Amino acid sequence: MNEEERLIKILDSVQTTISNCDNKAMLFLTAVGLVFGLSSFSTDSLYNKQGSLKIAIIIIGLLYLLTFICSVVLLILVVYPRGKNKKESKNKKYYQCYSEDLYYHLKNGSIDNFVNSELCEDVIIDQIKVCTRIAHLKQTLLKISSLLLIAFISFLLAITIIIFV
Repeated sequence: MNEEERLIKILDSVQTTISNCDNKAMLFLTAVGLVFGLSSFSTDSLYNKQGSLKIAIIIIGLLYLLTFICSVVLLILVVYPRGKNKKESKNKKYYQCYSEDLYYHLKNGSIDNFVNSELCEDVIIDQIKVCTRIAHLKQTLLKISSLLLIAFISFLLAITIIIFV
């Protein structure tokens, strides 16, 4: 296996990590939306509580809403496409940069040079750098949103326990 094939395998594994993060985020986002939607049906029984239970319900309810909003925002940021930094050259394998370059070369009639230079080792190394930065950011946001989901479920359980007390 030559150096170029090894670099392409590394790039493919990093892009698989990015895709897996996107899939997990979409799964979590769907689950959070379903749980929040189903929990909104039980709000009628919360209004009948009196005294300190009502204060506890308000505080826990606000924390529940806050963790819901924060986790949804973080999960959307995981799925949201990341662009390149100004210091990095264009990443040919991630999002729209490839199609923009292809359109430019088709328009200028230099498609042969574009296809032949596509697998240059420097370009692949640059793509690996861009994709690893993106993968690291997505994994970090996914970890933080997972912790917020634990808090989200804890507040949901606390509200459920208060309803049945």
